[in-house]
Amino acid sequence: MLQSVHQHRHKIRNECLLPDFFEGHSEAFGMFENTLGVVKRSFTAQITGSWQDDMFLLDERFVFSDGVRDHRIWRLRFEEDGHFTGECQDAVSPAIGRPVRNGCYLSYRFRLPVGKRQIVVKFNDVFRLVDEQTMLNRAKVSKWGVPLGQVTAAFRRVPSGQVGETGYL
Repeated sequence: MLQSVHQHRHKIRNECLLPDFFEGHSEAFGMFENTLGVVKRSFTAQITGSWQDDMFLLDERFVFSDGVRDHRIWRLRFEEDGHFTGECQDAVSPAIGRPVRNGCYLSYRFRLPVGKRQIVVKFNDVFRLVDEQTMLNRAKVSKWGVPLGQVTAAFRRVPSGQVGETGYL
C-alpha cells in the first residue's frame, strides 16, 4: 500500500507543480484590484502543504490590510494525469484543476464575506512557476459572468528554519 501511494505521488509530481512547490512552508503576499485597477484589499499569508495519504492539504492563514484574519484548508486530490479537484469550507462546489506548462489552471465558485453578508463568486486561477522558490498567481473574479476584478499573488518557499520569522501570523 505505502509503495503504491509513493508511486502515485511520483506520477502526480511529474504532472502537476502545486504539490512540489507547496509541500512544506511558503508565504504569500497579494492584492485584489477591481476592474478599474484600484487596489481594494491586500494580504499576506502563511501556507503549509502536506500529504495525508493520497490527499494534499494546503493550510492557508491570511492577514488582510483591514486587519481581518482568515484560515482555510484546501483538500486536493490528484489524478495520475495531473488533473485534480479541491474542496475547502468556503468553496460552493469542488474546484477543478488541470496542469499546464509551468503551472496549472484552477476554477471554482467561492463564498466571500462582503460586509455583513456573503456572496458567491467565481475564481479562474492561473498559477505559474517562476523558479524553484517563486510562484505567481492571477485569479479573475466574476459574478454571473460579470468581471469584478482580479487577485494577484506571489508565493515564496520558506526554508524550514525560518518559518514564523516574517511576522505574518
